[in-house]
Amino acid sequence: MKRDTLMRRATPVTVLLFVAATFACGDPSLSPVSGDPSGVYGYVAHSGVIPVVTGTMTLQVDEDSVVTGSWELRRVPGSDPDIQVGPQLGSGTLAGRLDASGVVAVDLNPGWADNNVYLVLGGYTPYRLTGTWDHSTLIGPVAGGPVELQRLNR
Repeated sequence: MKRDTLMRRATPVTVLLFVAATFACGDPSLSPVSGDPSGVYGYVAHSGVIPVVTGTMTLQVDEDSVVTGSWELRRVPGSDPDIQVGPQLGSGTLAGRLDASGVVAVDLNPGWADNNVYLVLGGYTPYRLTGTWDHSTLIGPVAGGPVELQRLNR
């Protein structure tokens, strides 16, 4: 089957699972999440080492490992506006899953199969989650970098 045909048939869940599997398996620094990562977090996404997006994010992990929540994010003042960050500016709801290996995969725009931002979070302490963010389109990731969430409600 041709790649463009496969991409047209991709659902948001398929894309999210693909992104999660690709990045979780490829980054040995992602340690499993143990405990409940539900809470309110300060959010900083980087492009390389440059912080480009900041704000807050709320995560709620249900008993069935489904992750829901919301986000309010903005570009870091003074950051280069030419750096692509995708649709993670403004506010919205999120959806995702805490998988059996302890990785949290988050979709910042549930229901969007194109032009979306995905987070894969696995570096976890009781007060911090780390991982990667990716702005992905139907052709694949077009921008991304490290992301850190620092718990605000201790």
